[in-house]
Amino acid sequence: MVISIIITSLILTETVYIGEYLVGENGERIDLDKKPYNVITSVEGLLSFIYIISSMIPVGLMLYYLFNSSVNSKITDSEIIEFEKNHSFKIEDVEKSYFVLKSSFSKKSQKNEKQVVFENVLNTSLIFSKISEKLLYKSIIKKTVSFILQGPISTPSVDFEKTTENLIMMYLIASIKIINKSSNKKISFEKMVSYMKGLTF
Repeated sequence: MVISIIITSLILTETVYIGEYLVGENGERIDLDKKPYNVITSVEGLLSFIYIISSMIPVGLMLYYLFNSSVNSKITDSEIIEFEKNHSFKIEDVEKSYFVLKSSFSKKSQKNEKQVVFENVLNTSLIFSKISEKLLYKSIIKKTVSFILQGPISTPSVDFEKTTENLIMMYLIASIKIINKSSNKKISFEKMVSYMKGLTF
């Protein structure tokens, strides 16, 4: 998107020219039909606007996903708060849990297995720490839910039933300490809860 804005700016300031044109006596650009050149209505001007609009689509979709998509409707604020008070588990076991990603194109599938570790998945959210607090929390929540839906291997030994909802709550609670270990900008359980609006899965 930044590149498209730069290209559009260069075209609109007539620093970059596209296509054929004539030069007038005073050095000004003239269209081939000998009419005064108008960069706004020119083909390159219109194409540059189309280019910048098309580049905004993926950015818009990403922002819509992060700001407006919801997090599990079955998990309420009171449920995760109560869960945090009543249950304990080893953060290290959550941190190192993983799921196996297999290549569907190889006959030797064992040689093409990749372990996706929860800690590494979470750390990809740190890119948002300097951009937006809301984006950071929403990214952590969504990556955590996505990880659970992949079916992590070797989850911690716990004193509760390992339902999808319970695992999501446990991993969300653990994600706070995992992120705070790697980030200068600390996150909190209270803030995490405030950004949960219920997720569909």
